[in-house]
Amino acid sequence: MANKIKSICVFSSLLLFLSCGMNSHKNEEITTTCGGDSVHVNPDKFKTIPQEYLNVIEKSNAIEWMLLDAYSDKPDTTLLIGGGEVLLSKTDSIKERIGAVVSTLTYKESFPLSDHVKESVFMPDLAMRFIYSNDTVVVAYSFYCDLCRFQKGYKYIDYDGENIRKEIVRLSLQIFPNDKYLRGLNRREK
Repeated sequence: MANKIKSICVFSSLLLFLSCGMNSHKNEEITTTCGGDSVHVNPDKFKTIPQEYLNVIEKSNAIEWMLLDAYSDKPDTTLLIGGGEVLLSKTDSIKERIGAVVSTLTYKESFPLSDHVKESVFMPDLAMRFIYSNDTVVVAYSFYCDLCRFQKGYKYIDYDGENIRKEIVRLSLQIFPNDKYLRGLNRREK
C-alpha cells in the first residue's frame, strides 16, 4: 500500500512539473522597480488606451515635443496635470517618426496591467502633444518611475510605461539630439 501511494505521489508530481513547465512562459511574472517599489506584472494582461484618446493620436499630422522641468518653481505653463515648465518645444511632422510614436503608444503590449500602484509623484520629463480637429491629447513621460500619462482636457490616465521607455528615449533623441539628460538615459539603456 505504501508503494502504491508513493507511486501516485511521484506520478502526480511529475504531471505537475510538466504542466508548470509547459505553461511557465504564460504566467511568468516580471518584477520592475520604481522609486524602490516592486511592481509585479503578468505579461498576458495589458491596458488599452481609450478610443477617444486613440482617435486624436492616430489622426494627428504632427507632434509637438516638449522637454519639461518638473522641478521648476515657475507657474505651470503646460496643459499637463502635474505640470512643469516647458524648456524646449519642437514640432515634428515627419510621417515615419510620427508613425513610430503612434505604433509605440498603441502597441497592444506597451502598457502592462498591474495590481501595484506606483506611489510616486508624477514629475514629467517629456511630453508629446497630439492635435486633431479641435481635440488635443498630451502624452507625458516621467523617466524617474516610468509613468506614462495620457491626458485629454482635465481627464488623465496613468500607465506603467517601462515597456516603451527605450523607444521613447530613442525617438526623443531624434528631436532633441543635444539634450544631455536624454543622451545619458540613452547610454544607460544600451
